Amino acid sequence: MGMKDINDFIKFALSHAKKGSVPKGADLPFPVGEAGEWEYLWGTKGNTATTKLLNSRYESYYGPNGWSRSEYDMITSGWAERGQKVTDCQGYLDAYLGNNINADGNYRTYCTDKGLISAINRPYVIGEAVFNGSDTKKTHVGWICGWVGTDPLIVEAQGLKYGVVVTRMSKRKFKYRGLMTKKFDYAAAPEPVPQPGTYTFIRPLRKGDVGDDVIELKKLLIKAGYTTGITIDTKDSKNFGPATKKLVQEYQRDTGLTIDGIAGEKTITSLGGKYK
Repeated sequence: MGMKDINDFIKFALSHAKKGSVPKGADLPFPVGEAGEWEYLWGTKGNTATTKLLNSRYESYYGPNGWSRSEYDMITSGWAERGQKVTDCQGYLDAYLGNNINADGNYRTYCTDKGLISAINRPYVIGEAVFNGSDTKKTHVGWICGWVGTDPLIVEAQGLKYGVVVTRMSKRKFKYRGLMTKKFDYAAAPEPVPQPGTYTFIRPLRKGDVGDDVIELKKLLIKAGYTTGITIDTKDSKNFGPATKKLVQEYQRDTGLTIDGIAGEKTITSLGGKYK
């Protein structure tokens, strides 16, 4: 059997992700949610939820792992009645391939050019797998599906409370990465995720600051989709004014950072910039 096109899998994956999960300013190669949004359920791979299946998963996994029956029933309410499609993290890929493997098996048998994220310098590739876990066992998997500015986006079946969602790499804690070249052809993958530019910020920026670094901050905000009231081509471009502060606060609110309107190291690096 020949290799499958990685674009087809990412299109499939995004087609079942939740539209409401997509971060502001996302650049994605394919539409989200058009084939029906899927929920997360451990030990499934695109199955239709039934009362029997939900009871079985609670008894075999969620109950023994500390979930109360009332919390579990509240989250899964209505799934059986509407025939909700469910999957776990690797089950998403298994549903596409017709296989049955776990995240660790994916890393070990499907992936090459793999290892710790901190040890691999090449650009991320659309369709690349990212993993959580340890050196001996990978426990969760997601896939690069686009970016916000220079921040890679992940499509993943995140967990029972979340379902299949699009998340920002900067907000997650993936440790490993690899290309699934044993199963997929990456030759036609969209352009690699853009890497941060060469500009390095050396100070936190706040309302009242003036300089070329303010322009660079505005460029990062614009790339991330935060554009209202700012420009980089007028005489006021070097000024950190009220509109810039408001956008920084909006970005911080959307990404879970401290909402102080100051573009310090955490905010700048989250936007994809470099900070000395």
